[in-house]
Formats: sequence, structure tokens, C-alpha cells
Amino acid sequence: MQLTLQARRLLVLDDLQVPWFPRHISDLDTVANRILDAGVDLESDHPGFHDPAYRERRTFLAENAMQHRFGKPIPRIEYTPEEIATWGAVYDKLDSFLKTYACDEYLKIAPLLVEHCGYSRSQNLISLL
Repeated sequence: MQLTLQARRLLVLDDLQVPWFPRHISDLDTVANRILDAGVDLESDHPGFHDPAYRERRTFLAENAMQHRFGKPIPRIEYTPEEIATWGAVYDKLDSFLKTYACDEYLKIAPLLVEHCGYSRSQNLISLL
């Protein structure tokens, strides 16, 4: 086996150990299997624990995430008016915190998401995919 030089120099700044980190986008396929489903993993103090419609919707979304694989088309989820209204309330609340708490990188990219992707109080990033 012949070795080829890939880099002239490598500088390791620190020896940070992480339990898992994706090295290729396809590695993210394993993340979907780590999300909580609407079954035994949903804590009894969760606001949706006793709501059958919430649990059914959560199961549907979890199954979509678990079945998706890198390279396949991303499934389009049609959100209900209630889900869109909830996202709008979250969007408005987060928007009020941005100037105080958001990092410079987010502040730079957020207007581009609005301009080029339609990101808004009625379109979250997941629904844009």
C-alpha cells in the first residue's frame, strides 16, 4: 500500500473528545433514530402526553424523520393551520430576542433566509425543505 502526503502540517489546538460527530451528511441518517417518539419516551408531564391528536401527529412526524435517508427526496409535510399559528408565535418571540442574544453569524444569515428561502412567521425552515 502506497501512502500519499495529504497535508504538510497538522496543528491540533486541543484534544476535545466528543461522543459522536457526523463526518459525512449521510451520518445524519442515524440522528432520526435518536429522536423521541410519541410512545414510552414522552414524559407524563409533557403538555401533549394526554392529547391523542398530538401524540398521533408526533408519531407521524417521527416516522417521516426515521424513514428519510440521505440522497432521497425530502418528504413534504403539510402543516395544519394550528401548527403554522404556533410557529408564528414562536417566530415572533424569537425575533424579539435576536438583537440581544443572537450571534453575529445568525444575524448575518437570517435576512438571507428571508430573502432567498421565504423564511417567515408562516414558513419555518423545516417546511421550506
